[in-house]
Amino acid sequence: MLNLMVFYYAMPQLKGLKNYAEGRGKFGFWTMTSAMLCIGLSFGVAGVLQAYLERVLGMGYMAAQEQMRLWFVVAFVCGLAFLIGVLVTVYDLFFLKPKEESKPVRGAVAQPAS
Repeated sequence: MLNLMVFYYAMPQLKGLKNYAEGRGKFGFWTMTSAMLCIGLSFGVAGVLQAYLERVLGMGYMAAQEQMRLWFVVAFVCGLAFLIGVLVTVYDLFFLKPKEESKPVRGAVAQPAS
């Protein structure tokens, strides 16, 4: 994630952008972060389950692996989500767009702060 921070600092300067649209970048960042959290949790649950099945219940290695299959599928799906986040982030870095300026609404009157 530190590398992404450096890229998001350098790319706008290389392209000469002062303000750029951050929506895709934020989506990619949070998708990668959430997916990595889910991968870590699923491997953690699988590891605790394996230790319990093999040491407490006395199951063999292959029998325990069969019981952990669900958590490996969860890790795989989260890995696909992580890949989607990476692709969105890389696409956003290469195709940064300037931020669109918001236009004031017609007939709107600014209210003084009280």
